[in-house]
Amino acid sequence: MKIVFVCARFYPSIGGVERHVQEVAERLVAKGHEVTVVCERQRAHDESMSNVEGITVQYLFLVRRASSKNFRIWLALLQRARLFATADIVHIHDVFVWYVPLRFLLFFKPVFTTFHGYEGVYPPAKKAVLLRRLSAALSKKTIEVGAYIATWYGTKPDVIVYGGATYLITTPPPMLPKKTLRIAFIGRLAKDIGVKHYIKFFSILKKKHITHTVEIYGDGPMKKSMQHYGTLHGIVSETLDAVKNADLVCASSYLSIIDALSFGRPVIALYGNPLKQQYLEEFPLRKYIVVANNPQKALEDYTNLMKHWDAVQVARETQNTFSWDSVVKTYRSIWKK
Repeated sequence: MKIVFVCARFYPSIGGVERHVQEVAERLVAKGHEVTVVCERQRAHDESMSNVEGITVQYLFLVRRASSKNFRIWLALLQRARLFATADIVHIHDVFVWYVPLRFLLFFKPVFTTFHGYEGVYPPAKKAVLLRRLSAALSKKTIEVGAYIATWYGTKPDVIVYGGATYLITTPPPMLPKKTLRIAFIGRLAKDIGVKHYIKFFSILKKKHITHTVEIYGDGPMKKSMQHYGTLHGIVSETLDAVKNADLVCASSYLSIIDALSFGRPVIALYGNPLKQQYLEEFPLRKYIVVANNPQKALEDYTNLMKHWDAVQVARETQNTFSWDSVVKTYRSIWKK
């Protein structure tokens, strides 16, 4: 089966959508499917045509002028009309607007869409909500990453997913009592994910004379504020060591939370608005993470959580709950219906 995925960014770019698409595409290739990813080139030295773990990647030009971006991408995709016309499955990840001209040109071709998140603006802009609804209406079936999307965008997904555990381990590294609490912060350094609350949390630890270190993995407009509270590493391609060496992970995205829990590591997830609160509260393994918008309460809840923490049980349940193979089955099931 020939499958075409369209997404804003892909390898070598780093991010949740990029990882989701790659994890799914690699498993489809392993099952004998032919997968092509069409995405925007992010670096001038990216190849125009490439192959990533058996996935054919077609990088579009690097667009620097936002005013002409959609128009140029429409032309680029129209030039690839044959690729889409001959595909068995066309699946869009978030950027349905890119596909609009082809949606009407290839009216006979069913198209599927996955909505991965929101635009980082609270509340979502009316234009964004309208575009999301139109994209869903023009799609045969839709997948949403998280139940909160339907609430804030008024959409009705055919299925909801969260992602899979990347680190499949039988026994997580032991969490031994230490004099220093090692914290790993993983995520975008922006206001909408509650960075100011994390800063207050680190300040409280200092005031209470709780010896700790903070390794910060991420980038964003609030990095200057965050760098005063730990070591800033920026965006990294692999967070295995960050999670493995941490006693506590501060994260507010599904994949980072799943990674931490799959290693048996406790998670503190702070939020700064009702959308992010729902995002976190509806997480399937909510019982294993501290969700709060009050840093002081977060510390109290974390202390109580650790009194009964069983790293092996948490890791086992996380790996049983979140599987990329299961996500792939979800994709294949909606394509068949």
